Amino acid sequence: MNNDWLENEDLKFVLQMDNFATKLPTYAVTLGLLPADVAANKADSDFVRFAILGKTRADEYKQDWTKLKDQVRYGIGGNVLGPFPLAVDVTTPPPAVAVGVEERFRALVKRIKAHPNYTKGIGETLGIEAPVSSTDPILGKPTFKIYIDSSHPVLKWVKGAFQGVEIWADHADGKGWVKQERDFHSPYADKHPLPAVGTSAVWKYKMIYLIKDETIGEWSGDTTVTVYGSV
Repeated sequence: MNNDWLENEDLKFVLQMDNFATKLPTYAVTLGLLPADVAANKADSDFVRFAILGKTRADEYKQDWTKLKDQVRYGIGGNVLGPFPLAVDVTTPPPAVAVGVEERFRALVKRIKAHPNYTKGIGETLGIEAPVSSTDPILGKPTFKIYIDSSHPVLKWVKGAFQGVEIWADHADGKGWVKQERDFHSPYADKHPLPAVGTSAVWKYKMIYLIKDETIGEWSGDTTVTVYGSV
């Protein structure tokens, strides 16, 4: 069971902060908070959203330029060029806040949970109660998504209550499924040699969970991605 209420993944943290900041005014008086506390948390939520979503868009921007470069240089992706990728829009940022948003968030939640009027129900509404896991490890089945970074596949998998995953791949080289790695910190970047320049191949991946270095549960479904030759 995850005993920490704070979301670790950036995008989930954004959603958690948004939910908290939106619902906190309803409970502010009950929990002994001042309007300044609520306003400061809302400012933190707005700016952390701007920073994290900006970083996410910047990653997509890089990938879009890589695709455009591959199309221009190698002819990969069609004969007609699309529009140039759009850069991250930073023309109207929210008011800047001091560094350490997560630390302030934890400190505020600690104050709230110490208040005599705090209840688990309020915490669940605010999204600051640790989830209770009823997952049977035997039924665990990994889920993952694939994106391309610098022409290589990157597998972003969900860890959940498990230690890690064992990853297998079929690189369309006649060898079939081959065990690649035991990965304990998502995401996993596959650095297998790419196809020849100007050609492409469909690679397949699957994975299974690990607990105490032993495989457990069910295999994920097979997921495919098309990779292109690059220098």
